Amino acid sequence: MKPIFQTIINNKTGNCQAACIASILEVPLEEVPNFNEPDSTHYNENMVKFFETTGYRFLSLYVGKDETSFDAIYFPYLVGCHCVVSVLSQSLKNCSHAVVGKFEEKSNGEIELVIAHDPNPSNKPYEKLEYSGWVEFIVKK
Repeated sequence: MKPIFQTIINNKTGNCQAACIASILEVPLEEVPNFNEPDSTHYNENMVKFFETTGYRFLSLYVGKDETSFDAIYFPYLVGCHCVVSVLSQSLKNCSHAVVGKFEEKSNGEIELVIAHDPNPSNKPYEKLEYSGWVEFIVKK
C-alpha cells in the first residue's frame, strides 16, 4: 500500500474513495477516476467500468455502523490485507469518508480493523472510529 492523498474535499464530488483505491493498487491518483463525477448517480456504473479494465473486482460489504459489527464476519485470513473502509468524516458534517483499513492481529489473537491511511491530508488521527457501515475489498479477477 502506497499512501495517495485526495485532491477534492467536499461532500458531493470528493475523491477520497479514488485515493484509497489508488493507494491499495499503488498507482497514481490520475489513473483512478473519481466515481462521483459528474455526480454520484452513476457511482456504481463508473466503478464497474473502471474495474473491468484493471484485472480486479471491487467487493462491497455492509457490516453495520460500529466496531462490533465486524465481529459478524470471520476475517482471520485477511490479517495484513488492506481494504477501503467507510467512516464518518471529520471535516464534513453528516458525511461518509473513505480510508484505507488494514486487518491486524492483536496480542490476544483477536482480529482488529485499523486505519492504515487517511487520504485527507488535513485530518487528524482518529481517536475513535465511527463507521458508516461499509468495508470494501479489491480482489484479483
